[in-house]
Amino acid sequence: MPGVAEAVRPVVERIDRRAPGARDFGLRFWDGSEVPPPPTADDELTLVVRDPVALAYALRQPNELGFGRAWVTGALDVDGDLERGLALRDRFGGLRLSAADRLAALRAVARLGGVRLRGPAVPASEAPVGRGRRHSLDRDRVAVRHHYDVSNAFYRMVLGPTMVYSCAYFSSPDDTLEVAQTRKLETICRKLRLRARDRLLDIGCGWGTLVLHAAREHGARAVGVTLSQPQAELARERIRAAGLSDRCEIRVADYREVDDGPYDKVSSVGMYEHVGRAQLGEYAGRVTRLLREGGLFLNHGIVRARRGCGTSTASSPATSSPTASCTRWAPSSTRWSRPAWRSATTKRCASTTRSRCAAGWPTWPPTATRRSPRPAPSASACGAST
Repeated sequence: MPGVAEAVRPVVERIDRRAPGARDFGLRFWDGSEVPPPPTADDELTLVVRDPVALAYALRQPNELGFGRAWVTGALDVDGDLERGLALRDRFGGLRLSAADRLAALRAVARLGGVRLRGPAVPASEAPVGRGRRHSLDRDRVAVRHHYDVSNAFYRMVLGPTMVYSCAYFSSPDDTLEVAQTRKLETICRKLRLRARDRLLDIGCGWGTLVLHAAREHGARAVGVTLSQPQAELARERIRAAGLSDRCEIRVADYREVDDGPYDKVSSVGMYEHVGRAQLGEYAGRVTRLLREGGLFLNHGIVRARRGCGTSTASSPATSSPTASCTRWAPSSTRWSRPAWRSATTKRCASTTRSRCAAGWPTWPPTATRRSPRPAPSASACGAST
């Protein structure tokens, strides 16, 4: 185990002692040296560190941002099952490093050139969101357009004819992605109990697929909002082609700019992840103000359960955020109820979706919540998914 591997071996051994059995992968470094996986590892999986800059990214930002930057620059890679590689963080969720462990890691990284006076360059592909308050209207517009305005043709190639950018619902492994996506759209409309002439707001409508389905199949009057001009243009073209211009409207706007409520139903599919943890209360409050009394809100998003935080039966306007699983609210005037999660089926569907289109995200089932005119007592609620 010569070279770089020899320098990191003491750190790896410390981590193995702190989290027995968690590491079931090997490490390969830019000089070709390797730390083999433990003998008990079931599958061959190797994390490949191609450049010392990967260590610099991880040291400067020891979180998803640092590892994400190392990944997109090619300094960090996975040799083996990519999804297993992405799931490794869950195996080390309870790892606690002592001060001595951290010092040993710092020394090893310093010897390998990962400690730099100036941080490594931000990857050119990273969104240039500029300065200002995080999740301000201007910064969110820049971030969304950086991600989505790469041509509709690209997304059509990846997502297929439905142009739905979230998980699908599969009843059989033989289902096509289009069939499964359409089933998910119908599930959303049924959970919302959508009826003819209901006024529906779809927050983050993308290319307008849910808006179209709600109007065509259920007779709803649907408004969709997106921050992407190319998305809006294609959505409008699809609406005109379907002859539904009298029942559908697409706006280029932030959800915070919508002020023409009340709506009978509100849906938000795959947009919740972009709101930001600090803005979740404002998000829930905005939806509350846009809903008529007794209206329904369906919120579909990626969540992560934090260990030790179970599902609460108390009232809560939303579930956990994608980056912090336990979000607490003390609603004073609106009661939000949430049915139980059905996680196993949806995890399976999300996994199948990802295998059918390279951009599928692991998502949880959409759940409709009703706005009630009855006041609710102020109480913190832990809304963690299971």
